[in-house]
Amino acid sequence: MRYLDIRFGVTPSPRATPDSEPQPQTPRLVGPGLRALRPSCPEPWRLPLHELADQIAFSFLDYAKVAVAEACGLERTGLTDLLYGDDRIRPSIDALTYARHRLQLRREEHHLAGRWGDDQYEHWRWQCDAVTRRLKEANTELQRQRDRDLRLHGLTIDHVATDDPREQAHRWLAQYLRAEFSELFVRIAAEGGAPPRVLTPARSPEETITRAYDRGLLVAPVTPEVERLRSCDDAEFRRRVLNDAGRQNDRDDILAHPLLLHRWHRQLRVLQDQVAPSARASSPRGLDPLPWRKVGLETAEELSRLMARRTLFAVLLQRSDENRHLRNQVADAIVIAEACSPDTPVLREATTSARAELVRRHPALYRLIRDVLEPHLTRYGRLKDCSPERRRVLRSEVMKTLDQRQASSVGE
Repeated sequence: MRYLDIRFGVTPSPRATPDSEPQPQTPRLVGPGLRALRPSCPEPWRLPLHELADQIAFSFLDYAKVAVAEACGLERTGLTDLLYGDDRIRPSIDALTYARHRLQLRREEHHLAGRWGDDQYEHWRWQCDAVTRRLKEANTELQRQRDRDLRLHGLTIDHVATDDPREQAHRWLAQYLRAEFSELFVRIAAEGGAPPRVLTPARSPEETITRAYDRGLLVAPVTPEVERLRSCDDAEFRRRVLNDAGRQNDRDDILAHPLLLHRWHRQLRVLQDQVAPSARASSPRGLDPLPWRKVGLETAEELSRLMARRTLFAVLLQRSDENRHLRNQVADAIVIAEACSPDTPVLREATTSARAELVRRHPALYRLIRDVLEPHLTRYGRLKDCSPERRRVLRSEVMKTLDQRQASSVGE
């Protein structure tokens, strides 16, 4: 959470403290203040470590240089911890993503200029391969860190499927009878003392963030500029996103405010769809190598125009990756805050009770689900395969069977 907290001034709601203790205040930050930029350093990895830490905090391009040097084998005491510690791993992934795209584009421009296969071309290819490997390792490490942080709170990133057929049947019956379950859940939770603001289910990740604010689980400064961007039309918001894509050092951090993250994500995808054809991208979601035989460029101006479109497309993809990591970080913060909320035990008990009441009201449907699950049980009465793929197939079979049962009941 420190990267998100430093950059955007966002934090889970503070724990309750005695009245005699001062209440911690959310830092009123709207960004890191990247306005007075230091000059770029030709070889920043040679700086003393404390100076290097300051330099990469102020210069993204120097950050990318250091990340590439480390990926290509530079060894220095403290460098790996500086780049891939808990506080730095996300900006390091961002720098590696930028570097990978930049190296690919350099090679393509070199190739189109007729200098394919020379020493410089091969050197860029070697660097690009090294950066790609390091980026994969960094993403794996980030996932491990997320999992570790959530496990410290008794949570996991992904809900593990149960192998108990009774619990699974309870869950799927509640999903099938969603409206009736929601009514039961709200009534039981209200009787248990849950406040009304926690009883409205979120229908999207964006609503989840908004509800977290309403419940006080997530605190971040909502400035007038944030409110203006929340209410502006899509065209204006898209211009803001496009303007941000033209900068690497001095980024528009308002876009990454938690309340704007999902709108930023949607407009990035719109821009990718618009730019991909002119960037000769086979998909709006990835920067594939150019199909050399189909490029058909005749002038230097055409080459320059094509590389400019591909550069813009690469930056949009880079911002999309950053957006995804930030959305995951906010989601994790909300999950942790909800686990610490005093309302959570009441809501869990209400969920269990509402599912049990559905089984009592609809024993035939519950029995039908159990019959579908029966062939998939081990000799010890547990579900054989808990993989997501297999579970989706089994759920579809259950829902289809329930639909057929309900249709036949109506026909009778």
